Amino acid sequence: MLKFMVMFRATQQPAFDEAVNSFITNIALIPDVQRQQVVFPIGSPINTMPYVRIVEIYFASQTQMMEALRTPEGQMAGQLLNSFAPNSVDIIFAEVYEERPA
Repeated sequence: MLKFMVMFRATQQPAFDEAVNSFITNIALIPDVQRQQVVFPIGSPINTMPYVRIVEIYFASQTQMMEALRTPEGQMAGQLLNSFAPNSVDIIFAEVYEERPA
């Protein structure tokens, strides 16, 4: 499983919440999304938390993710991300391994 993480930093951008919500709504249209989570960070034990929202989008594989992001819906999500202020969004692709308790 592959996770596409979009981490939003606090910003003074007007209508920030509406822009994030628009991005989240658009994700639902991207094909082959296995799971989606929206995280509201509350802090960090090490230092201040730079992120105010984290969106996690799961795909079955990297190939499936890349194909989905090339669709018109995936391209629209990319355009929405480009509308945010510089340095207000970090993006990470990560492999996910989960263990379930016995």
